[in-house]
Amino acid sequence: MLSAGLTEPSKDIRIEAIKSLAKLKSPEIQVLALEALKDPDMVVRDIAAKIMIEIGDKRAIPQIASLLEDSNFDVSWTAVEILKKIDISLTTELLPRLAKLLPSDSGRQAFVVIRAIQPRCKYYNHAIYQSALENEERGKNEGEETRPAVQ
Repeated sequence: MLSAGLTEPSKDIRIEAIKSLAKLKSPEIQVLALEALKDPDMVVRDIAAKIMIEIGDKRAIPQIASLLEDSNFDVSWTAVEILKKIDISLTTELLPRLAKLLPSDSGRQAFVVIRAIQPRCKYYNHAIYQSALENEERGKNEGEETRPAVQ
């Protein structure tokens, strides 16, 4: 059973199991992918996030937003790319949560998502935007290395 592969100690087996379940369009993939968002391996989390959005399960949005704070930079940027593309009716409620991330290590990722959400929903919060700009500028002044803006 492929779902048993998601609990295997080997990350390679877990990766292949989730990929196979997604290809088979297994009915249990929604529940399994939601759980796989918490996997210790970054590749498994990354694949699970992409699967959840591909199948359109909005339950994944809060967990994908949590991936903005993932310890692995690539996983956090996958979350950025996913959140930028999600229907605005599902992401506008994330704005206050994203605003709280601005002064954190995940501030750059949150700022990119905010910039994608605000114009699409015609929602503009000056305080959120200014705070993001100030944090970005402070990072540049302190010599932080910043990731290029994602288009």
